[in-house]
Amino acid sequence: MKRVAPEKASCCGCGACANVCPKHAITMQPDSEGFVYPVVEDTLCVDCGLCVTACSIDKERESSTFAQGYAAAQHNDADVVSVSSSGGLFSALCEQVLAQNGVIYGVRFDEAFRVCHARAEIAEDAVRFRGSKYVQSDVGDAMCQAANDLKDGRLVLFSGTPCQIDGLLCFLKAKRVAIENLITCDFVCHGVSSPRVWSDYTAFLAAQNGSLDAFNFRGKENGWHKYYPFIEAGGQNVSKQYKEKNSYFRMYCSSVITRPSCYQCRYTSYERVSDLSLADFWNIDKAAPEMNDDRGTSQVLINTAKGQEWFDRCAVTVRSKTCTKEDVWQPHLEYPTKAPKARAAFWTAYGTLPFAQVIRRYGHYPFTTKCRHAVMPVINKLGLYTLAGKLYKLVFVRNKKQ
Repeated sequence: MKRVAPEKASCCGCGACANVCPKHAITMQPDSEGFVYPVVEDTLCVDCGLCVTACSIDKERESSTFAQGYAAAQHNDADVVSVSSSGGLFSALCEQVLAQNGVIYGVRFDEAFRVCHARAEIAEDAVRFRGSKYVQSDVGDAMCQAANDLKDGRLVLFSGTPCQIDGLLCFLKAKRVAIENLITCDFVCHGVSSPRVWSDYTAFLAAQNGSLDAFNFRGKENGWHKYYPFIEAGGQNVSKQYKEKNSYFRMYCSSVITRPSCYQCRYTSYERVSDLSLADFWNIDKAAPEMNDDRGTSQVLINTAKGQEWFDRCAVTVRSKTCTKEDVWQPHLEYPTKAPKARAAFWTAYGTLPFAQVIRRYGHYPFTTKCRHAVMPVINKLGLYTLAGKLYKLVFVRNKKQ
């Protein structure tokens, strides 16, 4: 048995190598932290080299000559916005693609609340892709399915993290699949979190309440700027019970459960791999105050001519405003998430203590984080979001991109 990736810390776990292997010799297997890595079964491997060709590690991307565009966008349907993480632009894209008999690949919860990529041909299935899932998704064989759809001449919208999209593009190139009918959509990523921790957390919630019935990482009951996870368990809303403590979301924000490769992510850049990149438009107070109704606004980076075409098609259901590069600045368009000092201690505790004790210790915000969250609304109102972020980078970030 051997690993495809030369170094564990450089592997993003996109699954392109497993999808491309013609002998099914590669499986994505979790390590002790719950992150998957490719493992080769030597008895099945024929040394064809396709896994190396499909791997995005150290692959140089061609520079684009397209003049990147920036926009704020919000779906006209208030119900769509209310169930979206930000402004519902992704839902508008799905609507346009499905209207052309296209296929959507996105991320959803399965029946056990496992986070995974799935395929949708109808709106009823595509709506499950709405909303953020702060867990690394299981790509499974979605790349192979997308390749078959493209070969059949279907229009395909594939969404995921930037590294998953890059893996998909490398996979399709290795398989020599034409991508004229492919639309790609990524998002400005903070880093992906451990599926093992998420699985243990959902089991923890179910054990405490008798069942876990619904989960939304970005509930907007208190508005977009004051979102917190909506949790229905044991037949009732228990969101407030897990808002300030015993929270998976707190562990996610502290970055102790982030995948190692995310700390040196090469996709934290304005040079995007997808046709469109989406994010929360936290600088909306300055960039387009008339669009800030506290329901959520999508930040859009238009990276290719194809991305521009499909963004324009969404105009029938979306209101938007053109913005500047300065307007859309976000930390993770310039530098990766910083590895926290507490990460090693967290995983030591995770391997030795019951989960209930681990989450009591790490499932809350430290004092400094609470202070930062308290001042952010004021910073946003004053239009100082970009300046504050750049000062934070200058003072605190040590793994800056050059």
